[in-house]
Amino acid sequence: MKRNISVLIVLIIFSFLVGEYNWALIPPSKEQVEKYRQDGSWNRRVAAAKQLGSHRVSPALIACARNRLQNLPGRDRGPIMPNKDNINLEPVEPLSLFPGSLPGLPATGKVKILTLLVSFADYPNQFPGDYINDRLYGNPSAGYPYESLRNYYLRSSYNQLEIEGDVLGWYQTPYPRADVAPNDADYTGGNTVKRENLIKEVLTYYDNQGHDFSQYDNNGNGIIDYFIVVWTGPRGEWIDFWWAYHVYFTDWNFKLDGKVLGDYSWQSEKEDNRAASGLSVSTIIHETGHALGLPDYYDYDEDVGPSGGIGHLGMMDSTEGDHNCFSKFLLGWIDPMVFTSGLQTISFAPSGTTPDAAIVMPGFDLQNPYAEFFMIQNRYPLGNDTDFTYPGLVIWHVDARLNDRGTNFEYDNSYTVHKLLRVMEADGLEEIETMLARFDAGDFYTPGTVFGPISSPSSAKYSGHPTAIQVDQIQLDNEMASAAITVQNLARIDLYVERKVERSWLTKKAYAQLDITIRFEGAIDASNSRYVIYRKEPGEQYESIITLDYSEFQSNSLTYYDKYFPIDQSYIYIVVAYDSQDHLIGVSPERNIKGEE
Repeated sequence: MKRNISVLIVLIIFSFLVGEYNWALIPPSKEQVEKYRQDGSWNRRVAAAKQLGSHRVSPALIACARNRLQNLPGRDRGPIMPNKDNINLEPVEPLSLFPGSLPGLPATGKVKILTLLVSFADYPNQFPGDYINDRLYGNPSAGYPYESLRNYYLRSSYNQLEIEGDVLGWYQTPYPRADVAPNDADYTGGNTVKRENLIKEVLTYYDNQGHDFSQYDNNGNGIIDYFIVVWTGPRGEWIDFWWAYHVYFTDWNFKLDGKVLGDYSWQSEKEDNRAASGLSVSTIIHETGHALGLPDYYDYDEDVGPSGGIGHLGMMDSTEGDHNCFSKFLLGWIDPMVFTSGLQTISFAPSGTTPDAAIVMPGFDLQNPYAEFFMIQNRYPLGNDTDFTYPGLVIWHVDARLNDRGTNFEYDNSYTVHKLLRVMEADGLEEIETMLARFDAGDFYTPGTVFGPISSPSSAKYSGHPTAIQVDQIQLDNEMASAAITVQNLARIDLYVERKVERSWLTKKAYAQLDITIRFEGAIDASNSRYVIYRKEPGEQYESIITLDYSEFQSNSLTYYDKYFPIDQSYIYIVVAYDSQDHLIGVSPERNIKGEE
């Protein structure tokens, strides 16, 4: 009785939170998006996608991540932290909502899942069950790095997650597929009951044959963690009933061997409707990522917030490539180095084969980890990134602040003013966000590129506040990448800028008065420091206009006049401090002046 109450509590709390994280689906193609805009169905589909909620991270995974973040070592590699199925959540508020083990597929260990193969009287299967079994749980020679679900996740987790499974079927219904739902049916509403009735029909058949379903409750919480449903017949349109998505089973009264059903994914036997098409293993890999708690990183609605997702740079955006380092961090697969101050040169092995990554942010507090930070990894084309042909470092801007309820991240990649996870495009072109472009070689940080206070994009927070972070001196040596990482603000620079106008009887000329004040912190040789004033027009790159030696300051203060420029000219100013070795030691906030209209 106590056990049943515990399971019920988990399900009730989980249903309360799925308003923020519900179902998940693979993205539409560009051609489909254009088609939906032309036929007028785009707005309806976007609204349905938002209601579906797959742009949000699982609240259970966030609860786990907090525990992990609080136990991170500094720069030292520590042991892999407990996964989300055995950590103690009691100290965490307000995220400690799940008693015992958490819903969803465990992220580490050897887990066992179920696959159901369903065909219909008018749509017989084209592939035998052994083929499906091999593509999910076997070790086939073709299709690398998506040759099988098991192999992909072994590589992505660095051998920490091994997925085993059973394939049941094909089960063929005695009725046509349209009796379940027509080809153009919506995914939800009354069709949810129809989908679940079909699944119950198939499961009951195999239950009557004596199949043991309790083996798929990997963490003993009374829930079958995750199962896969593969069906026959043509695939429908994006976010329709016959599409690919991740769902939660809603009928808690249906039990098998004392277990209720949890997460499942729903997808076609064939990748598309071409006769020669085969099973899309990458689609199942993507949906399994949702079962682990990960969100979609692609953008559902380019008309709201920044567009472009993460530019196809990873499995949860475009069903290709490896999971990114932020996702792996949430799942507990990597133990990144944490840099909050100082200067150090770090080598990164390829993330496709090695769990190397770094978190960089001054003042990053392990006791209050829900904040902004940057993550760095080496996305060399190895492992699940084999098809990514551009070597180099990828820098991510993460904003992991929580919402007011403390149940999920405040930001996502679809509907907020900025993204949860953003690719810092090294070339500064912002093609992912402005052109919905796929990532390219220019987005990777390679020798000669710099990420810092005056780069574009810069290392400032979303508020515009400078972080005094700089990544430079990047070197690539075969598979390895290295960079000098600076995180320090020893020279605190206050900058006040005032726009002024000088008038004569013929003309008006504008100039800027910059009042600079320096406060030193820590051990620093101030006498050899120098201060560069940079200026740019909005949307352009910074250019230096003057370098000032510390000897020019009086009592750590100095006034500089930037003369002259057109009265309608707008500028942004910033001051950056360097020591005698050209190391970054401080940066001011950006200051804007607006020209006359």
